Amino acid sequence: AAQALSEADPVTRDLCEGFALGANTWLVQHADRAPAWSEGVKPEDVLALLHAYLMSFAPFDLPDVYRNPPAATTGNAWAIAPQRSQHGQSVLVINPHTSYSGPFQWYEAHLVCGDFNVAGATLFGLPVILQGHNAVLGWALTPNQTDFADVFLQSLPRPKRNPKSVLAPVISEAERQYVLFVQHTKPYYVLTPQGLEPRATLCFYSDRGPVVAQQGAQYCTYCIGGYRDFGALRQLFDMGRAHSLLEFEAALAMHQLPCFHIVYADHEGNILYLYNTKTGVRFEPAIETVAPDNPPQLTDWTRPLPGNDARYVWRGVVPVDALPSVLNPAAGYVQACGNPPWTATDNSGMSAEDWPKWLAGDRDSYRARRVRQLLASGRRSFWECQSMVYDTVVPAAVEAVPLLLAGAEQHRGLLPQSHPDLALALDILRNWNCTAEADS
Repeated sequence: AAQALSEADPVTRDLCEGFALGANTWLVQHADRAPAWSEGVKPEDVLALLHAYLMSFAPFDLPDVYRNPPAATTGNAWAIAPQRSQHGQSVLVINPHTSYSGPFQWYEAHLVCGDFNVAGATLFGLPVILQGHNAVLGWALTPNQTDFADVFLQSLPRPKRNPKSVLAPVISEAERQYVLFVQHTKPYYVLTPQGLEPRATLCFYSDRGPVVAQQGAQYCTYCIGGYRDFGALRQLFDMGRAHSLLEFEAALAMHQLPCFHIVYADHEGNILYLYNTKTGVRFEPAIETVAPDNPPQLTDWTRPLPGNDARYVWRGVVPVDALPSVLNPAAGYVQACGNPPWTATDNSGMSAEDWPKWLAGDRDSYRARRVRQLLASGRRSFWECQSMVYDTVVPAAVEAVPLLLAGAEQHRGLLPQSHPDLALALDILRNWNCTAEADS
């Protein structure tokens, strides 16, 4: 992060340095309220925090190796166009989900600086709004299940030695890149009764990314889209500063966010959905080259991959303009509630068959189905959109309870032989209105 800050654009440096200065000034002026472990904020800490947050969403394909959970796994967002609104104006709903514990804590914020006026939500420690609105547009981010990381198993090559020569073996440049894993000593701090104590650990990096484990003679290297990017702070700043759809799309084109469903609405009535990811272009066998009696064996990209096989090398990164997106759909709404991109709206013009399996792993959720049902059933007011956030209907129960009751009716003869509480349970289900309320 320190190196990235030294190479960053002036806006990013100003944001990081200004934030650190403000935080440190507060610590000096309020020493009696500062926690004992606080030793101030460095400008590079801001970049490191945002980078850690974004990288937490990367899938990790080593099932037996522990990693910290992602910063969030669910969230809801939707936007309705003026023709779908009772007020004749577009409406944006931002409903992030977060844990009360963990390193990434949210709060509501309002930033005003000259012509920069943005309100919304962000993380403690960041000088920009992660999702929110300005006077003319707004945007929301919800987690998606895109595969923007792979683990590769790499074996270090053993150069051949000439038994008749006392000279060191000659290795090629390609071999040298594997042999010379870059070794760094990474500092970290441990809170003790005496305060923060510095510790250090050795870290290794390859040309693909960090080395995260070793399995026998093979090293597990972690290739993450956007791992070496530190431009997300500037992109979020530009997203908040945008005053038109074109300016917002220009900010998205910076491609510094590695994931997220992005939902957008503006005062001109535009609504936009983007399945954002920074994933690699991957190899798959061409269908036309496969014999009908020999179907292709598609690669399981959720498992560790052979690092010495050139077929699995990422062939660049999928550009933003090639990602699934919907702009101003005829249905008048877009939503992102844990669903695949082709179900972002009615008649999206996309289907699962249009995209490779590794791009989007999202499965449609009951919450998304419920939101689509409500948005497609008529014009919605601002207050109705607000109440939808607190909707108490349990969509899974609406689907499952009739099936359970029908099954019990078809096998009535088995009920006397069943658990003595089963009859009471069935009566409760018959009288339940499928809502999650205290008196339901």
